[in-house]
Amino acid sequence: MLPYFVKIKNLNLKEDVKKNLKEYVLKNLDKFNRNSNKVPYKYGSYDGNWYLPKQYMPFDLLDTIGNLFKIKISYEILAQSPFTDGRIHRDGNYPNLPPRSTVINFPIYPDNCTIGTKFYNLEEGSYDDFDNAIWKEICEVTYEDNHPVILNTQKWHAVKNNIKEKRFCAQFTTDLKFAEVVNLYNKNKLF
Repeated sequence: MLPYFVKIKNLNLKEDVKKNLKEYVLKNLDKFNRNSNKVPYKYGSYDGNWYLPKQYMPFDLLDTIGNLFKIKISYEILAQSPFTDGRIHRDGNYPNLPPRSTVINFPIYPDNCTIGTKFYNLEEGSYDDFDNAIWKEICEVTYEDNHPVILNTQKWHAVKNNIKEKRFCAQFTTDLKFAEVVNLYNKNKLF
């Protein structure tokens, strides 16, 4: 749903790509680092995020997807803890981290995931006064169809995971703006 996300429906991956990534992730859970907080916000009460450090990244597996792109991308494998109710935010570009202007998100585990990313508008107030601001949910993208998604991470969003399992995804990030990435996708020039 523009301008928040676009589902990718015309990418033909080999059958075993997702299966192999899933097996790798589940066998290497001990290699993930975690950042979390349990600060109760009015909008979002628990951020439980997991990320795979670069030295453990399965580049051979991720290359089976990454090499399809015609743009410069970076790789990440991220997860959310069970019952994560993330704080609304926008992604930033930070020194020594991959650019995150736009994210192309590939679900890894669990299959047919009915949870995803919610997008919001800031209706009143400011982000600096988060709990007193008024946020309105605009839409949500989920992964029950197992399609990858182009996410506009420069819009206000939060990750939700309302199940008792971790949710894993492979993310391909770029410094290109969302509109540029969607334009390339629509012209069959992204892959």
